[in-house]
Amino acid sequence: MKLTEKEFNDLYKKLVADKEEILPDPAILGSVIDEPIDPGYVSVHNDELTEKYDKLLSAYGYDDFEGMYLASGAVFAKYDNKVSFRNKEAEKATSKNKDTSKLRLVQRTVMRRGKPTTLSFYEDPNKGAKTTASGENQSKDSTDENQEGADFSGFYTSGLKFGKPDKERIASHMPPDNWYTVGSMTGRMYDCLYFVNGTTFDVVAGVKKKGNLLTLAFVSTPDKESYQAGLYRSLKKLVYLIYDLEASGQSIGFTYAPRKNEEDICKVLFDYFDIKKHNGAYTQANLENSLGKREWIKW
Repeated sequence: MKLTEKEFNDLYKKLVADKEEILPDPAILGSVIDEPIDPGYVSVHNDELTEKYDKLLSAYGYDDFEGMYLASGAVFAKYDNKVSFRNKEAEKATSKNKDTSKLRLVQRTVMRRGKPTTLSFYEDPNKGAKTTASGENQSKDSTDENQEGADFSGFYTSGLKFGKPDKERIASHMPPDNWYTVGSMTGRMYDCLYFVNGTTFDVVAGVKKKGNLLTLAFVSTPDKESYQAGLYRSLKKLVYLIYDLEASGQSIGFTYAPRKNEEDICKVLFDYFDIKKHNGAYTQANLENSLGKREWIKW
């Protein structure tokens, strides 16, 4: 049931007054948002959703829609050195490690009021099965029945924290030989980026470090026709990941030298980000100079 305009305005005033609210109520989001959203839809349409629901975002304090959406499913979150639990039951179970011993703790970092917020989720490692880019099943005990309902749509890096890669995961999640790949998959990776639709990969991209700059080492998609979209998504996500690293105090920048057939799409993207081209590469040593300094939202 959707909220009326008066009900939404009353809710907005309440949320603005309560600046400690960290974990959005999924029931409230469902009563405000028109789209039948899921992780994959949010990942692809994050920009449009952020613009459309900017008032709701400002109330909860999240920098983009995807961050707010992820927070609505978290069990607990750490923000500004404070931990917020979904409810008393979650706090009790976590503090005493009750009912969580067989679960895997997964963490994601998003931005809220210009500061990093760590979201924590509990996942059952035996529930469903993730399919790697090579099509190999990662769960020996999984069945066709639990795979049928599995949905891992969304964006992932190779480790729980960007730049802290899991080498074994990178090795097992490299794209297969029949994918269309541009760039080099050899050498040490700073991390890898994965865009997943359901249980299969849409895009796999490697990230390498050049001095204090990060760049895409390769981008791989199932076919040549989907490469341009995969490159665009990977570059855009990498810029925002570096921007988040800068906000956490790390001194790191961005660079990418487009190939001839990539120039048009890169120009559109980097004009939007106000990243200039120097010596054949779009480079920005400090993304705050292009995207602006992160600050607390003034109420």
